[in-house]
Amino acid sequence: MVNFELLIYKQRLHTQLHAWRTVNINQISIDLSCPICYPEHIIPDTHRFLNFWDWFLSEYPVICYTSNIKYQLNRLLNSTQPEAILG
Repeated sequence: MVNFELLIYKQRLHTQLHAWRTVNINQISIDLSCPICYPEHIIPDTHRFLNFWDWFLSEYPVICYTSNIKYQLNRLLNSTQPEAILG
C-alpha cells in the first residue's frame, strides 16, 4: 500500500533541496519522478512509449513524464520475467 502523505512529503523535500541548489541531492533524497534529476529528453521517445503515454494520459491526471518512466517501460517490455519487475 502506498502512503501518499509520505510520498508527497518526500517529493516536497526533494524539490526544496533543488531550490537550495543542494550538491549531490540524490545522496540525500531520491525522487524517481523528479524532472530535474531525470529529464525526459535523456532517453528518446519510441513509438511504443508514445502509445503507452497516450493511454496513460487518458487514465491518470498527469502533466509530464521523466526519463525514468521511459527506462522502466523499456525494462518491462524487454524483460523475460515482467512479474519480477512489477513486484
